[in-house]
Amino acid sequence: SYLLQRIEGFSGLVILSTNFKSNLDRAFARRFQSFIEFETPNYTERLKLWNTTFPKGIHFAKDVDLESISEQYEVTGANIINVVQHCCLRAVGRDKKKIEVTKDDVVSGIVREYQKEDKI
Repeated sequence: SYLLQRIEGFSGLVILSTNFKSNLDRAFARRFQSFIEFETPNYTERLKLWNTTFPKGIHFAKDVDLESISEQYEVTGANIINVVQHCCLRAVGRDKKKIEVTKDDVVSGIVREYQKEDKI
Protein backbone atom coordinates (compact mmCIF):
# COMPACT_ATOMS: atom_id res chain seq x y z
CA SER A 1 0.00 0.00 0.00
CA TYR A 2 2.94 2.33 0.64
CA LEU A 3 4.21 1.90 -2.91
CA LEU A 4 0.72 2.47 -4.30
CA GLN A 5 0.41 5.73 -2.32
CA ARG A 6 3.78 6.92 -3.60
CA ILE A 7 2.87 6.08 -7.20
CA GLU A 8 -0.49 7.85 -7.02
CA GLY A 9 1.18 10.95 -5.58
CA PHE A 10 3.84 11.07 -8.30
CA SER A 11 3.16 13.00 -11.50
CA GLY A 12 6.01 11.58 -13.59
CA LEU A 13 6.68 8.35 -15.43
CA VAL A 14 6.88 5.23 -13.26
CA ILE A 15 8.58 2.06 -14.44
CA LEU A 16 8.47 -1.03 -12.25
CA SER A 17 10.02 -4.41 -12.82
CA THR A 18 9.14 -7.75 -11.29
CA ASN A 19 9.74 -11.44 -11.81
CA PHE A 20 6.53 -12.16 -9.93
CA LYS A 21 3.67 -10.55 -11.86
CA SER A 22 1.31 -13.07 -10.27
CA ASN A 23 1.99 -11.40 -6.90
CA LEU A 24 0.45 -8.11 -8.05
CA ASP A 25 -3.10 -7.68 -6.88
CA ARG A 26 -5.70 -6.43 -9.37
CA ALA A 27 -6.21 -3.06 -7.66
CA PHE A 28 -2.49 -2.36 -7.92
CA ALA A 29 -2.21 -3.60 -11.51
CA ARG A 30 -5.13 -1.41 -12.67
CA ARG A 31 -3.01 1.69 -12.04
CA PHE A 32 -0.68 0.82 -14.90
CA GLN A 33 -1.25 1.57 -18.57
CA SER A 34 1.15 -1.03 -19.95
CA PHE A 35 2.75 -4.31 -19.07
CA ILE A 36 5.74 -5.50 -21.07
CA GLU A 37 6.66 -9.14 -20.64
CA PHE A 38 10.12 -10.38 -21.47
CA GLU A 39 10.57 -14.01 -22.37
CA THR A 40 13.31 -16.07 -20.78
CA PRO A 41 16.22 -16.12 -23.23
CA ASN A 42 16.37 -19.14 -25.50
CA TYR A 43 19.40 -21.42 -25.76
CA THR A 44 21.23 -19.26 -28.33
CA GLU A 45 20.61 -16.07 -26.36
CA ARG A 46 21.70 -17.72 -23.08
CA LEU A 47 24.89 -19.00 -24.68
CA LYS A 48 25.71 -15.53 -25.97
CA LEU A 49 25.01 -14.06 -22.51
CA TRP A 50 27.24 -16.65 -20.81
CA ASN A 51 30.04 -16.02 -23.31
CA THR A 52 29.93 -12.24 -23.03
CA THR A 53 29.23 -11.78 -19.32
CA PHE A 54 32.34 -13.36 -17.83
CA PRO A 55 35.11 -10.75 -17.55
CA LYS A 56 38.29 -10.98 -19.56
CA GLY A 57 41.06 -12.79 -17.75
CA ILE A 58 38.79 -15.49 -16.36
CA HIS A 59 39.92 -19.03 -17.03
CA PHE A 60 37.56 -21.98 -17.15
CA ALA A 61 38.30 -25.40 -15.74
CA LYS A 62 38.08 -28.24 -18.26
CA ASP A 63 34.70 -29.30 -16.86
CA VAL A 64 33.00 -26.00 -17.79
CA ASP A 65 30.90 -26.37 -20.94
CA LEU A 66 28.89 -23.19 -21.49
CA GLU A 67 26.96 -24.79 -24.35
CA SER A 68 25.73 -27.56 -22.08
CA ILE A 69 24.96 -25.10 -19.27
CA SER A 70 23.02 -22.90 -21.69
CA GLU A 71 21.00 -25.88 -22.84
CA GLN A 72 20.35 -27.36 -19.42
CA TYR A 73 19.47 -24.28 -17.34
CA GLU A 74 16.75 -21.84 -18.35
CA VAL A 75 17.87 -18.65 -16.65
CA THR A 76 17.45 -14.96 -17.34
CA GLY A 77 20.11 -12.41 -18.14
CA ALA A 78 19.88 -11.08 -14.58
CA ASN A 79 20.37 -14.62 -13.26
CA ILE A 80 23.43 -15.03 -15.45
CA ILE A 81 24.96 -11.79 -14.16
CA ASN A 82 24.43 -12.94 -10.57
CA VAL A 83 25.90 -16.38 -11.31
CA VAL A 84 28.96 -14.85 -12.98
CA GLN A 85 29.57 -12.62 -9.96
CA HIS A 86 29.17 -15.64 -7.68
CA CYS A 87 31.62 -17.67 -9.78
CA CYS A 88 34.23 -14.91 -9.87
CA LEU A 89 34.10 -14.38 -6.12
CA ARG A 90 34.51 -18.10 -5.47
CA ALA A 91 37.38 -18.34 -7.95
CA VAL A 92 39.20 -15.33 -6.49
CA GLY A 93 38.74 -16.81 -3.04
CA ARG A 94 40.62 -19.92 -4.16
CA ASP A 95 43.47 -18.25 -6.02
CA LYS A 96 43.93 -14.54 -6.64
CA LYS A 97 46.54 -15.06 -9.38
CA LYS A 98 44.85 -17.55 -11.66
CA ILE A 99 41.13 -17.00 -11.49
CA GLU A 100 39.62 -20.30 -12.67
CA VAL A 101 35.89 -20.92 -12.72
CA THR A 102 34.74 -24.51 -12.26
CA LYS A 103 31.50 -26.21 -13.22
CA ASP A 104 30.72 -26.47 -9.50
CA ASP A 105 31.00 -22.66 -9.24
CA VAL A 106 28.50 -22.22 -12.07
CA VAL A 107 26.05 -24.85 -10.86
CA SER A 108 26.13 -23.59 -7.27
CA GLY A 109 25.43 -20.08 -8.56
CA ILE A 110 22.49 -21.32 -10.63
CA VAL A 111 21.13 -23.25 -7.64
CA ARG A 112 21.28 -20.03 -5.58
CA GLU A 113 19.33 -18.19 -8.28
CA TYR A 114 16.73 -20.97 -8.46
CA GLN A 115 16.37 -20.89 -4.66
CA LYS A 116 15.79 -17.12 -4.70
CA GLU A 117 12.97 -17.64 -7.18
CA ASP A 118 11.52 -20.67 -5.35
CA LYS A 119 12.22 -22.88 -8.37
CA ILE A 120 13.70 -25.61 -6.16
